[in-house]
Amino acid sequence: MRIAVTQMAPVWENKEQNKLICNKLVSAAAKEGAELIVFPEMTLTGFTMNVEYAGEKSLEGGETVEYFKELSLKYDTDIIFGMVYVDDMPYNLSVLVEKGRLRSYYKKLHPFSYGGEADYYGKGDNIESVLYKGEKLSMFVCYDLRFPEIFQYASKESKIITVIANWPAERREQWDALLRARAIENQVFIVGVNRVGKGNGITYDGSSAVYSPYGERITKCTDKNILYADINISEADRYRNEFPVKKDRREKLYIKFYQD
Repeated sequence: MRIAVTQMAPVWENKEQNKLICNKLVSAAAKEGAELIVFPEMTLTGFTMNVEYAGEKSLEGGETVEYFKELSLKYDTDIIFGMVYVDDMPYNLSVLVEKGRLRSYYKKLHPFSYGGEADYYGKGDNIESVLYKGEKLSMFVCYDLRFPEIFQYASKESKIITVIANWPAERREQWDALLRARAIENQVFIVGVNRVGKGNGITYDGSSAVYSPYGERITKCTDKNILYADINISEADRYRNEFPVKKDRREKLYIKFYQD
């Protein structure tokens, strides 16, 4: 499977301009044979606390989901993107559309309190795993990367995990180290997708990457805006069979540590 990682520079709080950017990126990636195209967090708005502008009260039938469903059909590819969804309260979402259909969405578990996100967005309560091309896939968002427990849980089933982000350039080394660590310790493919450019006074430098279950960086750069990785998801199973780390985990004991 060929995955395209799109390091876009979204126009701050401008959905219409960002739709045009996304169309160009999907068109280019589809021409290179990408089957799954992944965009950064809050794709059409940038990382904004302006819930009144960014928030949408519908998924099916809503502006952002319908736009990416159209792109998926137009270019015959699947897409993961980020958006703000207002349910009982606003949530920061990662969404998968496959063959023009909404397949799954995930509410960010850990709003970034240091950056004020937790003052505007709710905390999700579920880890979603969806069957994708015969294997399970899970989605996380940005700050979630700092919480390894949720990756251990997701990787019980999932062999590929995506992390869409708006991760500032000043913490680039941490981003890369954490992506690689999550791939190694969970024996999964980790797809980390970060934006570039400036938004709301913050600089972003991309640093997107796909890591194999062995911790190898496998993305190839064809231009500064799109990276590609060709993966065989079954490699995760083979590696887990060869080097069965997970069978040595002592989860009941770990829970005891938390309870003491």
